[in-house]
Amino acid sequence: MYEILRLHPQCFVPEAKDLYFFNRYYHFGIDWYKNFFPPATAEFAHVTGELSHDYLFSELAADRIRKHLPDVKLITCLRDPVDRTFSHYLYLVRSGLTRAPFREALRQFPELIDNSQYATHLQVYLKHFSREQLLILDFDKFKADSREFARQLFDFLGIDFIEELPYDKRVLSASRPRSGIIARLMKFGADQARRIGLASVVGRIKRGSVRRLLYVPYSQADRPHLSVSDRHYLEEIFRTEIINLQKILGAQASDFGDWIASVGHKDVGDSS
Repeated sequence: MYEILRLHPQCFVPEAKDLYFFNRYYHFGIDWYKNFFPPATAEFAHVTGELSHDYLFSELAADRIRKHLPDVKLITCLRDPVDRTFSHYLYLVRSGLTRAPFREALRQFPELIDNSQYATHLQVYLKHFSREQLLILDFDKFKADSREFARQLFDFLGIDFIEELPYDKRVLSASRPRSGIIARLMKFGADQARRIGLASVVGRIKRGSVRRLLYVPYSQADRPHLSVSDRHYLEEIFRTEIINLQKILGAQASDFGDWIASVGHKDVGDSS
């Protein structure tokens, strides 16, 4: 999503992805944040914005965004919470932050579960913003038809669909670190750079060749997979969350993937 918006001629996003201003770096002040959106961009950009996925998990961020940008358009893309949780675990492995087995990592890193509790987090945002300000997209649709996914995104933002953009280009394949120690040091260095206001530098490095030197894409043979028992374990954990998400989505729930449809309407009624 970031790469497509970055390349769209009617849109401006900063060079740095994940500014985390409204949750982590609010102490830098609103003027620091505004510096990522130079006034000259208004001459050609119909819309300006940024992408920081951690905002969804922060009530403090929701309150601050409403304070500074009450008319903002908000976008979130939701993935099957089971798959998201396992993907998050692989990210922790990739970053050299854990080598623990999956179940043990679930205990060590509560955010693996918490960040997949979409309904809980969306309900916080809906206390601060109208439902019309919030576009909820389905990651499964992005994988199945990236062009149609982009159309929904552009329609919501009020910008044109551009045929020539590389909608099908894969930005980052699942990968493992060549060295867990080096990956951990790089993650630590990136966090430190952000803390002193160098988010743009981090963005340039992440899009450069360093990433290819540090990580090796998984082959089909060694790519980790979630076990059947672990999948069932997580499905039970997220069952109530998915029921509540159906209520938030309303009629839109029918447009989502199997992970939404798998929780029947009878269960929705039974939960009330």
